[in-house]
Amino acid sequence: MRAIAPTLTCAAPWRRVATGDDVVAVAERAALGTTARVAVWPPASLGVACAAVDDVLAALDQQASRFREDSELSWLHAAGGGIFMISDGLAEAVGVALAAARWTGGRTDPTVCDALISLGYDRDFAAIEQQRDEPPPAPAPAPGWHLVRLDGPLLRLPPGVRLDLGATAKGVGSDRAVRAVMSATGQAGGVLVSLGGDIAVAGTPPRAGWPVTVAEAPYHAGPPQP
Repeated sequence: MRAIAPTLTCAAPWRRVATGDDVVAVAERAALGTTARVAVWPPASLGVACAAVDDVLAALDQQASRFREDSELSWLHAAGGGIFMISDGLAEAVGVALAAARWTGGRTDPTVCDALISLGYDRDFAAIEQQRDEPPPAPAPAPGWHLVRLDGPLLRLPPGVRLDLGATAKGVGSDRAVRAVMSATGQAGGVLVSLGGDIAVAGTPPRAGWPVTVAEAPYHAGPPQP
């Protein structure tokens, strides 16, 4: 497989979030088309934790983003199908996506990339025009996750099949991030990482528990469905 040189990008700055709690420190920033949030205790670990999460998110974006022309996944798509020796990081992300497809009977399917593009999801979510006057076109059918084969780092991707790992990659990133934070902080205290609501925790929770905000989205009744 062709080696892909990493591209250094400037991450959005972390913003410390006031919680009214002097036990847990929280920071957030834009990442992966959503919001990354890190909560740690003791509070002095926040800077180290954010740096560790930055490294994880940069690596995941380089491996699995379909919106970056220089990502490993984009290189696979550009190759037009075949058998590839991929990095361990991308292999993990693809493996989790295929496992989710299998567990859900295909309701979660990483081969929906072209279907999403046909509906206008062809760029980072934050860059998509929210108001559209014309109705969306009919989506292209997904080829089906069962056509993709992964054996360790060996990926078989049929011609015409492109992957979107967004349904599961943020969960993978959260899991990686908490492990990286615990390693960077010497296993002291605990950490919670949320990537767009995909949450992972590690270590010992604070005495009062982790601060998790649950918001109720406004409900708009639509026409009855047939």
